[in-house]
Amino acid sequence: MTDSPLQLSIIIPALNEEQAIEATIQTVIQKVARELKTPCELILVNDGSSDRTGALMDNAVRKSEFPKITAIHNQKPYNIGGAFRQGVEKARGKYVMMVPGDNEESGQTLINVVKKLGVTDLIISYPTNAEIRSRSRQIISRSYVVILNILFGLKLHYLNGACLIRRDLLLQLPRWTPGFAFMSEILIELIKSGVSYEEVETRLQKREGGKAKALSLKNFLLVASTISKLIWRIYFTPSYRKPRL
Repeated sequence: MTDSPLQLSIIIPALNEEQAIEATIQTVIQKVARELKTPCELILVNDGSSDRTGALMDNAVRKSEFPKITAIHNQKPYNIGGAFRQGVEKARGKYVMMVPGDNEESGQTLINVVKKLGVTDLIISYPTNAEIRSRSRQIISRSYVVILNILFGLKLHYLNGACLIRRDLLLQLPRWTPGFAFMSEILIELIKSGVSYEEVETRLQKREGGKAKALSLKNFLLVASTISKLIWRIYFTPSYRKPRL
């Protein structure tokens, strides 16, 4: 790595991902830092894991030849949106990107997204091989995108993928939900504020162990609450402050 200005902070939150976290870290370092040679830092967030995720993160920080890597440890889960917020507040890069610790985002996804660094304020990825997920998850995910597009007048392909976002814009937003709708909330707020954005095709890969945590009644209710609050804030709050572009 050179002494170029730090352009990118990659945030890797994980909850009980001991089977995948090391592979996730190595994929990010290999594809972004080594192949693309992008000046970046890695911020690992152990979100209250009860398995060896935290220990494996510390081991990666201690042994990695990559110099810009740190770990944050939460005693209890902040949930994925809260963990992302921690990373954003600690980040030093001009742009931030979240890569889940389950290693579902392929190396090609990282390359496709990071190659667009600096092109627009916001890069939104969408998978072209959603069929590797369960049929029920595909239906729920597609329905979710259609509903949000209708509610907010958008034409997005996906609202929960790996995104590249200007950090200063994120810091101007109201504190987003800690739940799984956090990225949707962020994208909708920024797009409705007029930021420039571009969508990029990507591909998923199968999880390396662990269980998907998105599909639960608790998360469904939190998502519904988040959408309701977002509708109120955007359409019915005259004093709503949009981010300064």
